[in-house]
Amino acid sequence: MEIAAMLRQAGEGLDQQWVPRLQNIEADQLTNGDFRGFDPALRVRVNIATQPWVVLNSMLKQGRALYSVIREGRIESSKRKLEKFAGPFVRSQKKSFRERDPWQ
Repeated sequence: MEIAAMLRQAGEGLDQQWVPRLQNIEADQLTNGDFRGFDPALRVRVNIATQPWVVLNSMLKQGRALYSVIREGRIESSKRKLEKFAGPFVRSQKKSFRERDPWQ
């Protein structure tokens, strides 16, 4: 997605086609960290921390927000389950009817 977005900003396009594995040996080598067939002088180094991402930063921000919502939901769910389970064993902080409205 990031490469497609960068190419679009540059006014270029991306046309992907599936290639059988045996015809794509170089991609397999790169995936496996085998750079022997590639010229090291042509390697492009990227500092991930300073790279001006087009899509990735907003995706990471949305992901953090989603995990925060999930975490809060789990905390609330755990609290409800704990209250439900502990109910018969732990005296409620609320005053009972007898304490709130004693007989005269």
